[in-house]
Amino acid sequence: MTEQQLKDRDPQSLLDTVAYTPGTRVGAYGFDPRFDSFSVRGFDVTYTGIFRDNLRQPGAGSSLFKTEPYGLEGVSILRGPSSALYGATGAGGLYNLITKRPTEEPFHEVSCSMVPTSAIRAGSTSPAPSTMRTPSTIA
Repeated sequence: MTEQQLKDRDPQSLLDTVAYTPGTRVGAYGFDPRFDSFSVRGFDVTYTGIFRDNLRQPGAGSSLFKTEPYGLEGVSILRGPSSALYGATGAGGLYNLITKRPTEEPFHEVSCSMVPTSAIRAGSTSPAPSTMRTPSTIA
């Protein structure tokens, strides 16, 4: 899923992000809505199949807090055995969450929306000062 697709869909959660991908599911971890639980093709991949920028995101299910889609540039879902590419992972596949990258040209973005659960979601993206030697983004 590309950055443009994320902007078009304006997902409120990671569940909304992957809702149209067959064989995938993201939901609450147990009865606690603060954490994400991931499955691909019926296999739970919460512990072994979550990557951020092609690096394994360590931790158990209770330490993977909900991922805010606003900070993502894209989401890659690899279905099926993927140990040849990423090492020891689950049999179902994996999720690769790609974070937003800094840009060379300055731009500012602010968004605010109401979430169906009566909450307000706000986000902003702004480049770091041009005096820094490397470009960076605060999201």
